[in-house]
This record gives sequence, C-alpha cells and structure tokens, in this order.
Amino acid sequence: MARWIRVHTAKERLPSVLAAFEEEGILPRVLEGAGGGRVVEAVVEEAKLDRVLARLKLALGEDDLALASEVEWVYPELETHTEKAPLEELEARLSRAAHAGPVFLLLTALSALVAFFGLYRDDPVLLIASMITAPLMAPIVALALAGLERHVRLFRQALAAAGIGFLLAFLTGALLALVWSGELTEAMRLRSAPNPADLVLALSAGTMAALAYVAASSEALVGVMVAIALLPPAVNAGMLLAWGQGMMALGSLLLLLVNAAAILFASSVTFAVAFRWSLRRAALPALLWLVLAGVLYLFRRL
Repeated sequence: MARWIRVHTAKERLPSVLAAFEEEGILPRVLEGAGGGRVVEAVVEEAKLDRVLARLKLALGEDDLALASEVEWVYPELETHTEKAPLEELEARLSRAAHAGPVFLLLTALSALVAFFGLYRDDPVLLIASMITAPLMAPIVALALAGLERHVRLFRQALAAAGIGFLLAFLTGALLALVWSGELTEAMRLRSAPNPADLVLALSAGTMAALAYVAASSEALVGVMVAIALLPPAVNAGMLLAWGQGMMALGSLLLLLVNAAAILFASSVTFAVAFRWSLRRAALPALLWLVLAGVLYLFRRL
C-alpha cells in the first residue's frame, strides 16, 4: 500500500519541502500553485511515510497544507522525474549541501586535523590535502544565494552550518595545539593577518564557487580554492590562541572573516549576473558583504 501526498506551500519553502521527499529517494512532481505558490505531489511507500511526514512538519509553514490519501492504483503512471527550473534546482542542492549533519561535521574535523599538522610542520602538501576535503564551500555559497532570494530558512540553515564548521575547525586547532607544543611556522605567520593577496584569492574563490553551482559542474577544484581562504585561518587562530599568541590569533580570525565576506560578495554578484537579476535586488546584499570585508580589513591595518 502507498500514500498519495499532496503539499501546497509557498515558493520560498519549496527547497525544504523537496528535501523532505528527496532524502528518502523520492522525486516528486512540482506544479504551479495559486498566488505564486507551489504544489508538490508524490506517491510514498508506507515504509517511508512516517519519515517523510516528520520532515514535512519541520519544513512547512503555518499557511501551508499537506494531504495524504491511500493509493492502490494510479493511471497514468506518475513521472519519476520532473524538470525543475535552474534556480529551484540550485536552491534544492544548496539546501541539502549546507546542512551540518554528521558527515559535514566529521569531514570538517578531519580536515582541520590535517590542516593543523600542515601548519605545525609548515607542510604545503598536508595543507592542500585538508583543503580538498573541507566541506566549507556550500554554507558560504548558500548564504549568498539566500541573501539575494530573501530566503530566511536557507539563510539560517547555512549560517548555522558555517558557524558550526568554523567553530569546530577553531576548537580542533586549539585542542591539538595544547597537546603538541611548538614554535610558530612560516605558514602560521602568513595566516595571522588580512592581506591583499588573500583578499584577491577570496574574491576569485567566491566567483568560482558560484559558477560551479550554477553550472552544476565538478566542485573539487573550487572546494580547494574556498578552503584555502577559510579552513587554515580558522585552525590557525585556535593554534595561536592555545600557544598564547592572542593578537596573532585575532588577526587570523579577522583574516577568516574578511575572506568569508569577500567570498559572499563575489558569489552574490555572480548569482545576480547568472540569473539576470536587477541591480537593485543584488546591490544591497553584495554591498553589505563588501563593506564588511573592507571594515574588517582596515580594522586590522589600523
């Protein structure tokens, strides 16, 4: 026995609703609804029903509606896949990727561990290895898109994932530094203050990350670029603080924030151009990220 699930929801909550089905391997049909909303339909097996409904309760708003009815036979057979609009597909992928689940946390902790030894030994090979596995790209890019779309749920989810990821990398560096004492290396000094080279790198990384998601292309290289700008400074700040270098640790944190703001600015501009949004729509979020990066950079230089 199966159930026919029909959901009426607002457009901005569509990615979360789709994720409730897709996490169980179900590809629903999406239709235009009244008032600019969306209608999501799918046939759900009994074994998966409770899990899907539990996720829907978290995804739906007060004005949404979900109906479930028994289905014994359906004709014509439902399509197994419905082509989504590019923006809806992008929102759905970022909603799934920018989630601080067990895999995200484990990859972040392991990447931070490898980054620690790369900084500790001044070993670029280990630093590159940590950058490849660091899953910090998706939350930052999701924040940029959510700011443009005024997507509150995605913004909160991505902000939480980014915050948890950075905090985990910082704590990993600090805890390991308490176990392995040592001297400052050149790699640590290079990541102890904002500098123009890192700012340019962060702007390039933000543009590449946004383009990779829009084109749904391979993200491995972009992941390295983003991790270069984000993961090592977070780990470095924890190490420096544990070794009593408070001012240098503050510089690493400022470098992290400057790079994150620069990535957000570049991603926002790239999304605006890719989806042909008006300048007014993109100007405010992009300007805010740019001003934040500039203020933090100048604060360290004064």
